[in-house]
Amino acid sequence: MRAFTGLTLAGMMFWSVSNAYGQPTISAEVARHRSEPGKVLYFGGMAEPSPLTLEQMTKASSLVLEAQLRTLRTERLKNDKGVRTDFTVIPTRIHHGVVAGNVATPGASVPIVLSVKQGRLVVDGLVIIGDVMGFEPLKDGVSYLLFLAPSVTKEPGHYQLYNYGAFELNSDTMRPLARDGRNVFRDWVADSYTMTAQKMATVATTKMIRLR
Repeated sequence: MRAFTGLTLAGMMFWSVSNAYGQPTISAEVARHRSEPGKVLYFGGMAEPSPLTLEQMTKASSLVLEAQLRTLRTERLKNDKGVRTDFTVIPTRIHHGVVAGNVATPGASVPIVLSVKQGRLVVDGLVIIGDVMGFEPLKDGVSYLLFLAPSVTKEPGHYQLYNYGAFELNSDTMRPLARDGRNVFRDWVADSYTMTAQKMATVATTKMIRLR
């Protein structure tokens, strides 16, 4: 995945695309622009989802669930080359996978944290934005269908998106947050959410659990 940094000046946005290993750190960029308070610096990458079928997405994901999110914290990545936001995941239905300690009790919550490379921090008067080009940021309080994989941190209960698998749910429709999602997932994303849930049930390793 390519990485980029950028900044805004006089209402204009400038991006510089670089190799992920050559991307400057937040500390270095803050030091370089310390005399320019209010400047916005962007750190992130490019969304490049693979064209997978619904069956492939479901089987390759550790968890597939319908949920809302609540921001838990936003902080720098450990390598200081980006921003990470952790969301508490509040599931309403689990379509595939098992969460440790989960019980099929109406209204029960499960300890799930979703980490994404997005968010906003202010460091020494400079605004640091973590963003992924071609992928719409996740928001609190919105209902999503999420395809999750274990986080690279390996922390219990922590996950990341699998193949940019986040779809906003509105009534019985699904809208991919990946800009090219309607093309990449064209074999199934136009289906209703009800039909999608029924199809997932035929390939999921566990029965759907409704929590609310």
